[in-house]
Amino acid sequence: AIQPDEEFDELPLAVVTKWPVGFFQGSMLMIYRAYTGVLDLTFAPITPVTMLSPEPRYLLFPDAEHDEY
Repeated sequence: AIQPDEEFDELPLAVVTKWPVGFFQGSMLMIYRAYTGVLDLTFAPITPVTMLSPEPRYLLFPDAEHDEY
């Protein structure tokens, strides 16, 4: 981020603290997104997930049918 969010202006001593806090927040967000991406790639090939929703009551297109019904 080139400019910290406006919410950081409310921090105590915002002139000094908003840049390190913003950098820490961005770093933690990057780590979180990388972790969730690794989990997605790890668990994706394990088991195909079937459709969990109940049988549809109506169809938007008259000729379309779900594969499982």
